[in-house]
Amino acid sequence: MKLYISVLFTILFINSSYSQVNSEISLTASQSQVLISKKRETFQLTDQDGKIVISDIDSLYQKKKSDFIFIKKKGLWGVVSNYGKILIPINFNKTERIYNEFWAVTKNQKKGVFSIPKGEILPVEFDNIEFSQSYNQEFIVKKDSKKGVFNYLGKEIIPIDYDEIKKKNGVLVLSKNNKTNYFLNNKIISDSLVLDKSFEIYGDYISDKKTFYVFYKNKKQGIIDSENNVLIQAKYDNIEYKRLIENPKKENFLIVKEGDLYGMIDLSEKEVIPIKYQNIEIITADFAVLTINNLKHFYNFRTKKLNTNFGFEKFDMYSRQFTRIKKGDKETLVLNDDFSNLLFPFMYEDVSQNENLFVVKLNSKYGLVDKNNKVIIPILYEQLYISCNKVIAQLNNKYGILSLGNKVLMPFEYPNIVGYSEKTEVTQKDFKTKTYNCDLLCIENCN
Repeated sequence: MKLYISVLFTILFINSSYSQVNSEISLTASQSQVLISKKRETFQLTDQDGKIVISDIDSLYQKKKSDFIFIKKKGLWGVVSNYGKILIPINFNKTERIYNEFWAVTKNQKKGVFSIPKGEILPVEFDNIEFSQSYNQEFIVKKDSKKGVFNYLGKEIIPIDYDEIKKKNGVLVLSKNNKTNYFLNNKIISDSLVLDKSFEIYGDYISDKKTFYVFYKNKKQGIIDSENNVLIQAKYDNIEYKRLIENPKKENFLIVKEGDLYGMIDLSEKEVIPIKYQNIEIITADFAVLTINNLKHFYNFRTKKLNTNFGFEKFDMYSRQFTRIKKGDKETLVLNDDFSNLLFPFMYEDVSQNENLFVVKLNSKYGLVDKNNKVIIPILYEQLYISCNKVIAQLNNKYGILSLGNKVLMPFEYPNIVGYSEKTEVTQKDFKTKTYNCDLLCIENCN
């Protein structure tokens, strides 16, 4: 009895391990131009005139809104269109779509590739096929324990002669006999690429993106682009890419090393910083820290000048406003806007900021100064910090509280005082703890 497309029928789909899953689907006229005819336990496809297109079908499978029908016949799978055209011969143990028009097929544990518009791309003779997602080098194949690469037309572009082929950072890495080559711009190159150092530069549009690679030759490093053009000859001991600001077209630089010294160049190899420094550290889009004669100095990219008014040995970006710099066992702060002037001389062992005041340490004692280095609270305390706009300090192993104007608010007679953002806990002489608010009014355990 003939059934038209709107008839509900049971289809069978077999996965890669040939396990069977029963599914039901209704093929409507909007999904297919062929009709379904059922004869006993098999199906057949017929055209609108009743002419048999494919007969003796064991089972059918079609995903929703798909133009393809999976067909199983005599234990083998194929793919036909909704119009009954055979797109992939019904001759395989498995068919699966891998990308756009390309389908992988398997028979007797061998794999091949079909294209819906072009037909067979790769014969079914490979042990494995990987899709590389790279134009003109689509298929990484494995045969007899060796690997090669074919393009989308089925043309061999890398011989099946390599122990391993992997894609990394847009490049195919080819390994054979413990040696590594690279496939770049349709050419196999023997120079070593440092793929972890590859970088991209964008133009006005995303399509303007260009990729660059650091390469080794004779133990020296240079730069090539994705078209295998050498931009910088291999003559540096090390190259590190740096993008300084949000405009990558103009602010892309390379930190280069010759011997033990560093400098900076742009991609046209124009000198930005001479190669004469022991180290270069980029800290902002406009400033770097350069080391020369074992001392660090701030360098201004805008003025192209090195600040030699002071040097230092260590630094850390302490806050948005200040950077802490250290020389010997002394430290100070410098403003982050221009890194040109020291807040204080190198005289304190420790400096920490609290609003516009600074807790300083001198000769193992603590005090409080303002931004002009004017002493607000004498530097004579064993501990000192600001909490709730008050100063908690320790003197002669006893704790007390001072105002920011150096007025005693609680005498130095308590075993311990701990300040929090909204309260202060004071350990009494009997070792019981009272809690005060920021106005030093008792709020807990007041009796």
